[in-house]
Amino acid sequence: MHIIRLFVSLAFLLLFFSCKNENKYKYAIKDFRKIIQPALTNLVSKAVVEYYDSTIRFSVTDNELEKLNKSEHPILRGMALQEMLRRETFNHFDLINNNLDDTAEVQTDAGEFGIWNMKVSDFLLQNGKWKTIEDKNKTIDILLRKHNYLRSAHLIASRIEPQEKYYSIIKEMAQRELLFEEIEYSTYALAQYKKAEDTSIIRKILNDNWYQLNELSFKLMSEFPSENYMDVYEKYYKRKFYNIICEEGKDTKAIDFLKSLASYKNEKSASILNAILNKQPFLRCGAQYDWIKSSLIDIIWQNKCKAYEKMCTQIASTVKENEKNKIELFPNNDVNLPVQEPSKEPIGW
Repeated sequence: MHIIRLFVSLAFLLLFFSCKNENKYKYAIKDFRKIIQPALTNLVSKAVVEYYDSTIRFSVTDNELEKLNKSEHPILRGMALQEMLRRETFNHFDLINNNLDDTAEVQTDAGEFGIWNMKVSDFLLQNGKWKTIEDKNKTIDILLRKHNYLRSAHLIASRIEPQEKYYSIIKEMAQRELLFEEIEYSTYALAQYKKAEDTSIIRKILNDNWYQLNELSFKLMSEFPSENYMDVYEKYYKRKFYNIICEEGKDTKAIDFLKSLASYKNEKSASILNAILNKQPFLRCGAQYDWIKSSLIDIIWQNKCKAYEKMCTQIASTVKENEKNKIELFPNNDVNLPVQEPSKEPIGW
């Protein structure tokens, strides 16, 4: 009997919360003024949260925005929240914090970057603005404590100063079975705590995802160096470095890798840099990336050390010639730049 009662109770709770969630997003397009219904239908048919819509901007009232925020269509909720953040008539702090549980997936207009898929709450946070630093910090606290399943929680964790009260939360976030594009942020956030016992955890995350490393991972390894990361550099060099240039065309990522690696100034980093510097041909994909070799030479020179002594001797004449060319191309002109006025916008990320 006890098991049956427990089962019935659980079923009731599931039904209760399911109904509660359905009631929250209850408004259909037919519940709005007829004059704006065609525009709302059009927005839903596009299936993308657009950056701008004239009807939402100029024809929808504050009361209607509040109803749209409870629409059955996530696209309309995203559009409504975006507009509500633009209007001073809404309390943006409450608006953000009260909608962090909207986890419906939507497509959003990312301009030249195309279309991004994200949760409505992530979209809301992306556009978030606050009147005070205190309000912003309260939102961060709520996000990390109660909604750290959101992609934004990982991103924001990487942008704040490490605080001991969030350490265990961020450590758990970094070790979740998620896409690396999410946990890369929380891994960087974990590294900021500079705890020796976390180095093996971070190394495993980077090693398991060597083929996806981005600027933030290279920044992590250079800002919080550890000899344990050298095998990550070596694996990336052997299996990925030339591919990201010649096959993927992501040459700036190659520079991020070189800068991070060179900062170690040890025999292992010297061995990899020397192999890249003296490879013949330097790149199999032709002369269009010759500037990468020039950048490599500059990077080695800027990190002069005993381990790089032989390479520095080799490149000294090239560095001297490059410096001469830079002076001729970019003479030192004194220019009086206008004084920039401080921003009057609300506090953002």
